[in-house]
This record gives sequence, C-alpha cells and structure tokens, in this order.
Amino acid sequence: MAEVRAEKARKERTKIVLDNENALQAEIDEAYKDLRQAIFELREIPNKDRLEELLASVEKIDLSMYKEKSAKAVKAAYEKALLVLKDENVSQKEVDKAVAALKESIAVLEEKENIDTEKKVQATAAKAEVKTKAKTAAKTADNNAKINHIFFLSIIFSPRLHMHGMVFSLQLS
Repeated sequence: MAEVRAEKARKERTKIVLDNENALQAEIDEAYKDLRQAIFELREIPNKDRLEELLASVEKIDLSMYKEKSAKAVKAAYEKALLVLKDENVSQKEVDKAVAALKESIAVLEEKENIDTEKKVQATAAKAEVKTKAKTAAKTADNNAKINHIFFLSIIFSPRLHMHGMVFSLQLS
C-alpha cells in the first residue's frame, strides 16, 4: 500500500511540473529523473496472449481419442497453465514455461488404435491447429516485446522532455 501512495505522490509531483508553464529547468530535470526511476521500478507485466490462444486451442481437442496416459498429461499441463493465466503476479518466464509444457504435452499425444479414419483426421487437424496458433502467437508476442522494449528505452534515454508544445533539454547527471 505504501508503494501505491509513493507512486501516486511521484505522479502528482510530475503532473504539477508538467502543468506549470513557468517551471524551471531544474524542476523539469527532477521530474524527468522521477519519471525515469518510476519506469525502472515497473514490474514487467507478462504477455499471456500465447498462453490464452494455446489454452483455447487445447479446449477444442477431443482427448477421448487419445491414450489415457497422454490425455492425462495434457489435462495436467492445461490445469497448470490455467493457474498461470489467472495469476496476476506471474512472471514472463513462468508464462513461457507453462506454454512450453502445454505444447510438449500436446506433441506427445498418442492416438488410440481403434479410432475410425474420420476421427483420426479430426484429431490430427486439431493438433495441427494448436501448433500453428502457438507459432503465430509466439511471433506476435516476440514482436510486442521488442516494441515495448524500444518504447521504454526511448523514454529512458530521451534527452528531451516535451511540455506544452515546447521542447526542454534535460541535464542528465
């Protein structure tokens, strides 16, 4: 709770400087340092898009067409992945680990021998869809991470602060 109050106070101080048309360069520099420090202290919010898409794809798989042992492995990985999805304090590493575990469990699914051809085709198609969506989501997540990284770097290392249509140079110490 103290962190939230401190963050609100930091934002309020920065807003006061931004709203002040007569702010001195020293005040602007201090606001910039505060803002930069706040950015450094931010916790990375993990991208769960890949996990959500993979979970949705797994829901479409008819696990009754697979051997019990491999179907149980998918169910267990699915349940763990759901917990990760619901956890607001999870790290990106944990999200990636859940995605990998779920993809691995799907990759080793074994079809039952006594399934008719039509059901085998459906099962293969469902498995292929999961793999395709996982690859597409992975590329999207990687691109989003790169964009976020570039955005934060541009904020942190920008030597200027734009206020009221004017550009102020910041003295970085």
